[in-house]
Amino acid sequence: MTGRPINEDRQRAIALGLRTYTGLKHVKCDTTLRYVAGGGCVHCARIIATEQREARKYLQQIGALDVTAKDVEAMAIDNATEIEEEDEDSEAVRQARREASIDELM
Repeated sequence: MTGRPINEDRQRAIALGLRTYTGLKHVKCDTTLRYVAGGGCVHCARIIATEQREARKYLQQIGALDVTAKDVEAMAIDNATEIEEEDEDSEAVRQARREASIDELM
């Protein structure tokens, strides 16, 4: 078998039917409690869930979640148009920079 070695603590937790186990330190938060199912950091997952919950509450307060599927589709089309326009603008900006740098070299 190739790849990363299987964590013994995780295997033990799987055998016991636990949801979490103590693994290696997480790079971002230095905690060691991890989920058995995917090996993700419990602390970071809780922070992300809290942030998403707060964002949903905020959006509900301002009424942004009361949109229909047609509204979402229209927003996607508008965003795609804006992105295309930005790409065209950025291409013009890049061309101008190229010409300016060539002028500086001469």
